[in-house]
Amino acid sequence: MSKLRSAFVVVSIGWFALIPLATFLAGRASPQTSAGYGLALGTYVIGSLVCHQRPERSFHLFGVQMPVCARCLGIYAGAAAAAALLWLFSDRRSQLLRHESAISWPGFGVARHALLVSAIPIAATLAYEWTTGDTPANWIRAVSGLSLGAVVAWIVCTVESGHDRVDTVN
Repeated sequence: MSKLRSAFVVVSIGWFALIPLATFLAGRASPQTSAGYGLALGTYVIGSLVCHQRPERSFHLFGVQMPVCARCLGIYAGAAAAAALLWLFSDRRSQLLRHESAISWPGFGVARHALLVSAIPIAATLAYEWTTGDTPANWIRAVSGLSLGAVVAWIVCTVESGHDRVDTVN
C-alpha cells in the first residue's frame, strides 16, 4: 500500500476515534488539561466545517452532543472500518479487487458504479425526510452512511492509475 493510501487509513481511523474521544473530553465535569481542551475544541471545529451539527440529528454521548451528526458518523465509521480491513488484507486486496465487475452500467467503471449504489441509502433517507417531514431515527441515519464511507475508502485504497485501474470508463 502506498504512503498516501496508508496515510488515508491512519487519518480515517484516527478521525473516527477522535469523535467519541472529543465527546468524552467535552463532557468531563472536572477541568481539562490544555491538550484535552484543545483536542476536543479542534475536533468540534473541524466537525462544524463538514457537518451541520444539528443536536436533534446527532448522537449524544457522556451527556454531550457528538461533533458530527449521525449520518456523518456513519460515513466515517464505514470509511474507518473499510480502510482498516483493506489495510489488513492489502495483499489479498490487490488480487481480488482490481478486476472489472460483470455488473457495470455503460460509461461507468466499477468504482463509479459502487459509489452511486452506495449513496442510495442516504438518498432514500433524505427522500423520506423531505416528502414526509419526519426525520428518521439517528441510528437509521447513521446506518445509511456506512456504505458510502466504505466505498469511498475502497476507492481510495484500491483504485490504481494506468493499466490496472479499477475505474475504467467502458
